[in-house]
Amino acid sequence: MQVPPALACIQPKGEYQVENERIVSIAKDGTIIPKSVGKTVVQFQSEGIVSSKEIEIVDYLSDRVPVSIQVNSKDALLDALRVYADLPLKKVDSHHFCNRFILPIDTGLGFRLYLDDGKGEVDDYGAPIHHRIMITHPLHKKFTVKRWL
Repeated sequence: MQVPPALACIQPKGEYQVENERIVSIAKDGTIIPKSVGKTVVQFQSEGIVSSKEIEIVDYLSDRVPVSIQVNSKDALLDALRVYADLPLKKVDSHHFCNRFILPIDTGLGFRLYLDDGKGEVDDYGAPIHHRIMITHPLHKKFTVKRWL
């Protein structure tokens, strides 16, 4: 299949410079070739325009990250043992629930907040509220629930 010219990638013509060539080298097509762990600055110059970016080469990057979820309830939840964001959150007190999870990076999590008795978070009109978070780095998310139904 042939790619239409408007959709083809255009390789910018210019010159790359690396501050510390012991860390990385840059191929003519812009491919970064890691050599050792560390930080350096890569600069690209084209048609009188100069751009630079610090990059870091790491030895290992985990495919999982810590994600903590905290729910604060406006109303006291005296009888609730847990709140769920599809994942169980532990009761801290009658207004606060939280938990910490180790989840895969570069994924999304869609969920509703609900109680162990089946009541869920709703908006002012009684419609269920749905949440979605993208897990791209370690994350701490706080939610405040005004109404359960």
